[in-house]
Amino acid sequence: QLGLLLFGTILRDFATFHDSTYTLFRIILGDFDFLALEQASTLLGPVFFITYIFCVFFILLNMFLAIINDTYSEVKSEMSSENRPELEFGDYIKKTLRGLFSICGKKGEEGEEGEEERSEDMKES
Repeated sequence: QLGLLLFGTILRDFATFHDSTYTLFRIILGDFDFLALEQASTLLGPVFFITYIFCVFFILLNMFLAIINDTYSEVKSEMSSENRPELEFGDYIKKTLRGLFSICGKKGEEGEEGEEERSEDMKES
């Protein structure tokens, strides 16, 4: 690790490989001592810190965007493979109302047909 090589003899946080790795992880989370890095080396301390933050931020941002892009592609393919109108709220309401009115209409039609059959039976007798 570059932090171990640069600051291992000066800073306790970079004294061993384990401490250096732990310190870099803490820097990612925002828990760092910039002044100690700057005092250890006025040129290399800030350059190391800014470069490390920039690279880690770039990697994490790319991972986040890859996850978002993958999820978007998955949802888009699911939406295109399914019947799109069934997922629309307006179409759902229309379908429900048509079903409701068709049930009411069938009962009314059955009632009219039943009356016609009864009237025909009475005429025959």
